[in-house]
Amino acid sequence: MAGKRRKSGKPTLRVARPERRRQTLNERLAATADPLTRLAAAVDYYRSAYRTNQQPQSAERMVEALVGEGDRLYATSRGDAR
Repeated sequence: MAGKRRKSGKPTLRVARPERRRQTLNERLAATADPLTRLAAAVDYYRSAYRTNQQPQSAERMVEALVGEGDRLYATSRGDAR
């Protein structure tokens, strides 16, 4: 028979994937205090979720949020108030 066998009572790989990915995210976030490494871990988590359930409107909201935060950071570095 083709396919991957699993032990009786265990969830399929597809069902267990979100839990494993969330656990990996939590481990990566706990392992570092560097903001850019934490941001990269969160973006990787989002990308993996997006691949399983592609919703362009969700991706566009994320892009807008990141660009908005980038604009806010640039504005505060120049001394502008936003």
